[in-house]
Order: sequence, then C-alpha cells, then structure tokens
Amino acid sequence: MNRKQAKLLRVAAAIPEVTVGNVSYNVSKIIELLDKSEEQGVDIIVFPELCVTGYSCGDLFFQECLIEAAEQGVADICEHTKNHKQVIIIGAPARADGNEPIFNTALVIYKGEVVRGVGKRNLPGYKEFYEPR
Repeated sequence: MNRKQAKLLRVAAAIPEVTVGNVSYNVSKIIELLDKSEEQGVDIIVFPELCVTGYSCGDLFFQECLIEAAEQGVADICEHTKNHKQVIIIGAPARADGNEPIFNTALVIYKGEVVRGVGKRNLPGYKEFYEPR
C-alpha cells in the first residue's frame, strides 16, 4: 500500500533564507524550496509568516513600493506553481480587499491560485513588535 492509498499526507515546514525588504531574493529562495519539495512529493508545504518580505520590515510596511513588490512576488510564486500539485501556505503582507489596511497574512496557494488568505489575529504589541499599528 502506498501513502496515497493509506490516505497519508507528506507535510513540510520550509524556512527560506530571507533578506529583509528584498522581495525578489526572498521569492527566489521560496521557489527553490517549492521546486525541491514538489520533487520530493510533498503534499502541503508551510512557510513562515511574512517570508515574502521578511518579518522585521517595520515602517517599510507603510511604503507602497514594498507592498507592490510583495504582491508581485506572490503573483510570481503563483505563476511558477501552476503545475504543482501541492498546497502552499506562505506569509506575506496583504491588503484587505485590495485596499488599506495591510495585514500580516497567511496565503493558501493551490495550482497557481491564491484560494484563501487569513490575517493574523493575535498581534503582539510589546518590545520590538508593533503589529497592531
């Protein structure tokens, strides 16, 4: 009996090398891991929150150029994974319905389409964390 017949899923947690604010670099590292995991037969792959931009962008999250780069980065990931069979969960800043405000969001991608986005709910607001802003 193979794992599909046994109804087992192969799930991977992926931690790409990221550079804060360098979306194109981060997306290239995410795509490398996506390709490797697809080759290994991973069914579901989960990436860290805000891995598209880097977590600690701070006030850069209020810059339109970073948000547009993140949106393009997500689009690039979607385009690259149209033929992938895995479910992909990545972290990226996203606008609510294409508008303000910006949310720290987990995006679920399947066959090149964002099928769901869920904003972070329990926002830390202490020490170096200013997420409620």
